[in-house]
This record gives sequence, structure tokens and C-alpha cells, in this order.
Amino acid sequence: MVAALAVTGALGSLGTAAAETEPVPAATLIAAQANPAVQLIQTTYSGQVTVPTAVSKKTFDDLLDEAQKQARKGRIPSDNLSIAKWAFGKLAADPGKYLKAGGPERTEDVTFSGTCTGWWITPDGHMVTAGHCVQNTPAQIEAGFAEYGLADLTKKDVETALKDLMGSVEPDKELTDLVTKVFVTFNTDNLEVSGTKVKYEVVLPLPGGGMNASSTHLPIDLVAADGTGGTGKDVALLKLAGARNLPTVPLGTDGDVRVGNALYAVGFPGTVNRDEGLTEKSRLYPAITEGAYSALRETTSGVPYIQAQTPIYGGNSGGPVFNAEGKVVALVSATYLNETQTERQENQSLFFPIGQINEFLAAQGVTPQESPATRTYNAALNDFFADRYSLAVAGFKETLGLYPLHPYAAGYIKESQEAIAAGRDSSSGAPSSSPQPDANAVPDAGATAPPAASAAPDASATPAPGTAAANADASPAPVPSIETEPVAAEEGLMNKPMALVGIFGSALLVLFALGGLLMALHRRKLATATPSGPALQPSTAGSAPAALPAPFPFGPGAFAQAAPDGVTPQTAPPAAPYAPAPGTPDPAATRVYPRNPATPYANAPVPPPPNGHPGNRPGQV
Repeated sequence: MVAALAVTGALGSLGTAAAETEPVPAATLIAAQANPAVQLIQTTYSGQVTVPTAVSKKTFDDLLDEAQKQARKGRIPSDNLSIAKWAFGKLAADPGKYLKAGGPERTEDVTFSGTCTGWWITPDGHMVTAGHCVQNTPAQIEAGFAEYGLADLTKKDVETALKDLMGSVEPDKELTDLVTKVFVTFNTDNLEVSGTKVKYEVVLPLPGGGMNASSTHLPIDLVAADGTGGTGKDVALLKLAGARNLPTVPLGTDGDVRVGNALYAVGFPGTVNRDEGLTEKSRLYPAITEGAYSALRETTSGVPYIQAQTPIYGGNSGGPVFNAEGKVVALVSATYLNETQTERQENQSLFFPIGQINEFLAAQGVTPQESPATRTYNAALNDFFADRYSLAVAGFKETLGLYPLHPYAAGYIKESQEAIAAGRDSSSGAPSSSPQPDANAVPDAGATAPPAASAAPDASATPAPGTAAANADASPAPVPSIETEPVAAEEGLMNKPMALVGIFGSALLVLFALGGLLMALHRRKLATATPSGPALQPSTAGSAPAALPAPFPFGPGAFAQAAPDGVTPQTAPPAAPYAPAPGTPDPAATRVYPRNPATPYANAPVPPPPNGHPGNRPGQV
């Protein structure tokens, strides 16, 4: 009896193992859950700018004479290009020493913008981002107008200066860059700005994720901000009017992460956003990077920051940073610059911790809240990654009913339906002829979002995500909730595992009795016979169950279909927005990340001041 129970337990364990799918990498699950709530935000400055014409002083003529002397003495090459580079190298270091403002003055209406990352924390439209993404000093704004808003005017000034200086000699890139730096600095120092306006917009993703020129831009209001980085804080709160049931992410606490833990940043890195070799939609798709929590730092103002090896780039600013359980534990703030303050340090990132963010939100009277759409979507994801595709389809359809503009649910429906057609569905009630779940069907970490189905709602056709107007025109229509209206279970032994165990155990007792009888007869025969050769080795076919000609009526697969992952179909999806991610992500060493941009932070909401992007401290901490 004990032997029979032991064998029954062993075979039951085999059945459980067969039902399990491979663990989902943490990065895969985090990206799938977080991407719907992570948004591209755009800050745009506009105003009227007046700039004078640059006129050379006598000191500039003296500088050119000195360049000629240096060439005659053999200290620099004597060709015109080398002489011009030497002179403009000096000029670029201090344009005001050699140039003055003159006429005519030029006045233009100028606009420039930049992007950051934000994330929804309430269903009705509260969004968190970095403070340096939404507020800047007048000097920083003027620098932006000069470098980006006056780009065409600066280009004309550079072309005129090079033609006057070089004549028919073709300037190279080094000289062109030096002359450009001169005029950008001069215009910044001498421009006058009036009628400055700023607006903030959230850019809605297209069905399937990503954005392009047709994406809807919705105005979003700045509620409050605290700091712009540096030695101070770096957080801001935005609000989208008229929204409801938006996707959200869960916020953790400082105690949810420790030194050495893996951290995952999700956002829109500018190094990819500017890559014209990619389609516009695919490069404006949220990316996830990972790295270790290196140390907890504190600024001279007493503000804590997390130092991490998680790669980030301009455009990631303000984005959420997750722990392995999918909770936000910080936001992206800055990177260190090198010793010369000219380039960012790779994998030396600084994150503003969640404890400070929670205090800021409490001061604004805002409590983070999970939306019904997110709860339903995350439950459907759990079914999807467990190969319960029929249940996943129902959950993703309900998600679209709750939030018709959800960018990823339709794609998961399509992929789930393809898996069902291929016989990979392990949902309770699936056809008995279906094979066991294929572990290879679990998406890898690099493919967190499936392609969108054509039935997904058009984001450009709605005034605001989740509004009543949006839901009124939404397609498809809501489906019955899998939480409130569970499907009735099919009656039979497959839904009565204890009955199966009893039948299975009884069958094994009969088998062992037959086996004992056969062994006794075999020994009696051996006792009366004379061996003609070496002693017989123990037979591998002596197990009674293996010798039976008829197959077992129930195998491990039956138990797997009766109760997938130990949860009956009637059980409601888990209420927690993020289940602990099984498994661990692939090692960071197996990933290929973009190299440093030539101009760090060039796509930030404002241009970089001489010592780096506002809020990106150059090694001061």
C-alpha cells in the first residue's frame, strides 16, 4: 500500500511538471505589464526672438594676424584650412572677446521641443515624470531658442562666415562645427525673447505600440514640480483632463529594492528615437534596459539618489524604474558626465527614489490607484504566459471593453488565437486532443509586444483616452467579466481530481498484486531449472506496470488539463496588479545596447547647457 501511494505521488509530480511552462523572464513580464502605462511626453516652447548681427571687433583681426604668425613660425600648418581652425578654436572659446552685436537685427517666431517619458499612476489621468522635463530656468530656455529654434538662421550665418573666410576652399566638418559653436554662443548671449509660452502634450501610441506623425497629441497640464535634478529633487506631476480607466503602474516603497538587485528602466531613449534607419513607429516604441543597483548616494542638499548600472539615454528622463516584481522603485533622473564634462558615462545612471516620489504625491493629495483595465489586462497576461490562451482572449477582450485605446490587447488576442488554432491551448475545457503547452511559445525578452490586430481602435479618432466619448464609440463592445460571470465547469471526472487519485491508486494496487504473482512463479521455475550459462542479470522489464499491454486510462496530461497550474477555471484572476515574476531575466551581457550618442541629451526637452543636460549632474554627487 505504501509502495502504491509512493508511485502514485511520483506520477502525480510528473503530471504537475508536464503542465508547467517555462518561467517568464522578469524583463519580459515587466515590459508587457508596464508598456501600456508608459507614455512619451513632449514639451514645446514658443516665443518671438530678436537677435543682432555678429560684427567683428579689432581683436578678431588681431587674432587672424596671430594665426598667420603661428603658421610662419611652423607651429601650425600653413594652409588656409589649418590657419582658420586655429583662429576659430580661440574664437569659439570666448566669442564675446572677438565679436559684438550690430545691425541689422533679425526677429523671428521660434518654436522648439523635446521629449521625455512619463507614466500613469491613476485611472483618471495623473502622470509622474521628472522635474527637469517640465521646468527650466530662463537661461536654459534661451539656450534652447538659440540652438534649436534659430537653427536655420544660425546655419545661414555659418555659411556666410565660411564663404567670407575660406573663399573657394572647402571647409571640413571640424571647422564647420567650430564656426557653428561660435554663432550658437553669440546668439544665446545676445538674443532677446518675448511672449514665451510652454505647452505639454502626451503622445498616444498607435495600435500595437509605437508612434508616428499620425499619432494623437493630447494637451496635459502641469500640476506641480519639485526640483530639476542637480543636488535637488527631480519630480513632477501632470494631469490629463477628462480621462478615465487609463492603464497604470503600481508604486512600491524604498524597502522593495536593495543594493545588488536588478533594476529595469522603461522609456523612450533618444538614441533610438533619432535613428532614421528605423521606421518611425518602431523607433518610438518603449524600450526596457536592466542593470544592477550599485549604491545609494546623497547630494549635498540631503537628497537621496540611486546609482545604477541600468543604461539610460536622453529621452528616458522621467521614466519609471522597476524592481523584479514589477513595482516602480524610482524614476530616471540623470547620468554622470566624464571628467571633461563633454560625454555621458556609460552605465552610470542616477534614479530619484520612490520614497521621495510618494512624499511628493501625498503633498499633492494624490493617491496612486490601479485601474480596472490594468487589473484585467494583467490577469490576461498571466493566462497568456501560462499558455491558457482561451482565458487570455476573454481577458484581453474585456480589457478593450474597459479601455478601447489599449495599444497591445488586440495584438495579444491575435497571437492567442493563433496559438489556439495550433493546438497549444492549456485552458480548462480545451479539446482533449490538444498537445501539452509548448514552452517555446513563451515570447523572449526582446519581443514583449506582439503585432497589433487590425481590429484595434484608432487612437486618432478620440479626443482623450478613456473618456466617456471614447468608450461610446469603442469597438469591440465589452464582454462579460471573467471575474463576475465565471463560465460553468464541465461535469465529469476531469474536474474531480480526488476521484482520479482513488481510481489511479486502485489500479496500481491490482498491478502490484499481479506483479508479485508473476515474480513468485518465475522464482519457482528458476529453482527447478539448471542454469546453462552465467547468472542472469536483473531484468529491466520486471516492473508490472510497464509490462501491461493496455495503456493507463489517465496520464499526467489529464491532471494538467483538469487544473492548470493548480488553479481551477472558476477561480477569479488575482487582484494584485503584478504577480511576482517567475524566473530571472537573461544576463545583461547577452544584450546589445546602443552606443553613446555624439551629443548626449540632445533630444531632452531643453538643450544642454555647457556643463551637460539640466538635471544631469556632471559628477557632482
